Amino acid sequence: MITDKEGSSGSGSTQTLEEAAAAYQSGTGTQRRRLVEAILGYVHSRYAHPFSLDDLAFDMKRNPSYLSALFRQTTGMSFQQYREEIRLRNAREMLCDPRHTVAEVARASGYASPDAFRHAFKAREGRSPTAWRASQSVQRSIA
Repeated sequence: MITDKEGSSGSGSTQTLEEAAAAYQSGTGTQRRRLVEAILGYVHSRYAHPFSLDDLAFDMKRNPSYLSALFRQTTGMSFQQYREEIRLRNAREMLCDPRHTVAEVARASGYASPDAFRHAFKAREGRSPTAWRASQSVQRSIA
């Protein structure tokens, strides 16, 4: 299960995003580390826009299968899992501000449509973005 700093969990691995991002350090070779650092930077700088592993590979002039295997080997999660987790982390932060609509959050987090965002969010959090937002409001008012 993947968890973020706030303790939210998803399916797949049992490491935090920070652990996954840091895991590349255990890899061997400067070239491999630089590639993984570049992949992490790419995801963080472009998560708000639609992009695929093929786009990344094209931009880096590398084979998509090689980049995928390297990323999984050194971080313990797939490129797609990491990209999704970064997008959902941004979405959770934005949902804490009631001025943002779900559609705005979806767009700013890189989802093609609000429906695609709702589906991904519910699969990860177990409830809709609206229900999650409401539960966060209640938690903040109790604290």
